[in-house]
Amino acid sequence: MLLPKQWSLKLVLPFLVISVVQAKTILTYLNGSNLTVLNAAVNAASPGVRSIFNTTSTELTLFAPDDSAFNSTDQAYIADLVSGEYEPQVDCFLLFHSLTFKIKSQDVIGSINIVDVAGEVRFLSKVNDTFGVNGVAVTTPDISAQNGIIHVISDAPLLPECVTTTIYEEATNIDSISIFLYLLSKAGYTDMLNSSRPLTLLAPTNDAFQQDILDILLFNDTALNETVTNHLIPNNVYLSPTINMDELFTIQSESVTFEYDGNEIYTVNNGTITLENSVASNGMLHVIDTVLLPESLGLINCGDFKVKNGYYLCGPRTACVAGRTSCTIAVTGDACVCACLPGKEGPTCLDIDECMQDPPICPENGFCVDYDTPEKYKCGCKDNFTPVLAHNESQIEELYGSIEPVPKEWRPLACV
Repeated sequence: MLLPKQWSLKLVLPFLVISVVQAKTILTYLNGSNLTVLNAAVNAASPGVRSIFNTTSTELTLFAPDDSAFNSTDQAYIADLVSGEYEPQVDCFLLFHSLTFKIKSQDVIGSINIVDVAGEVRFLSKVNDTFGVNGVAVTTPDISAQNGIIHVISDAPLLPECVTTTIYEEATNIDSISIFLYLLSKAGYTDMLNSSRPLTLLAPTNDAFQQDILDILLFNDTALNETVTNHLIPNNVYLSPTINMDELFTIQSESVTFEYDGNEIYTVNNGTITLENSVASNGMLHVIDTVLLPESLGLINCGDFKVKNGYYLCGPRTACVAGRTSCTIAVTGDACVCACLPGKEGPTCLDIDECMQDPPICPENGFCVDYDTPEKYKCGCKDNFTPVLAHNESQIEELYGSIEPVPKEWRPLACV
C-alpha cells in the first residue's frame, strides 16, 4: 500500500533529519555549532588530536565549554591559544575535556572518579538531577554524535596544569636543574619565564655545570646574562620526529639545531635532551645534559685529557701536571689554566718530597727553595731567570718546541 504523497513527506523527512544528525562526528558537529571558541581551539590543535574527534573507530565523551564559559578566563591568553602557535597547549586542553569512552548523564549516580588513559582524574557527579564534571555544571547534556556524546558546560572551561602552570613553575618541580634555576633568578629572568610567551626553556642539569664554568657565571654578570638567554628560545618548540625545526635562534641570537636519532632520543647542538616536551601555559621546557655556552662570549670548556708522561692537556693545548693540578677555566673565560689541588701550593704545586726527588723536578736553571714554611717547597729560578707557568699554546710551543706528543721533559715551570 502506498501512502499519500503528503504523508510520505511528513514521515520520511523527520527520519532523514535524524539520520543526518546522528551521522555527524564530534568534529563535524563542532564545526557547525555555535561553540565558536571551542571550535577555534579544535582547528588550532594538531592534526592528530583533530582526527581523534573525527574518527569512528572509538567513542568519546566531550565536555564542551560554550562561548560564555570562556568569559571567565584571560581573554588575551585564549586568543593566543587559538592563534596556531600553541598546538601542544591546545591539544592538552582539548584532551582534558575528553574521555576515551562514552558516558551519558543517566549513567552517573551520585559521584564517581574517572581516570582516563593519561592518568588524569575527572570528578563526575549528579546532585538533584544536575550533572557536572569537576564541579562545573553541565547545561546541555547528551548530544549524540556518531563517535560519542557531547555535554555542554557554561560556567567555566576545565583548566589542566598545561594551561595554568608557567614554565618557571614547571621547572621548580625538577630537582635536577636547581643550579640553572638559581642562575635564572640571579640574572633576573624569573618574571620572564612566568609571564612572557611563547618561550622554550632548555634547562641544563646540575651535572652539566663544570665548576670552572659555574665560577665564571657566578662572578661575571655579562657571562651570566648571555649564557642564561642562550637557553631561551622565543618559540613554542614541541619535539616530535616529524617537526620542522630549521632556523631556530635563542634570545641571545645564536642558532640551535634539534635532531632526532630515530630511537626516541633528541639532541640539541652537542647535548642530549634528557626530558622533553614538558608543556606549560606559556611554552615548553626541555632538560638537557650540557650547558650551551654562547659563542659571542668566547667561553670554552676545559676538561682533563689523557695523561702522558706525567702531564695532561687541559682544554685544547694547556699542559698540567697530573696528581698536583686540576684543569680550570681562566677568570677571563677564554683560556684553560692549571690550578693546584688541595694541599699543593706554590707556582708548581709541590710539597717537599716532590721537590727534592731525584731526578729534580725543577726545570733547567731552577732549584728547590723554601716556600713559606720549612715543610713546603717550590721550584725557584736562579738569578737573572724568570719563572713562567706554561699554560697556553704559544708559551708551550716557545718553551718546549712542540705540542704533541707531550715530551717527558715538560715541566709546568720554566726559568727563562
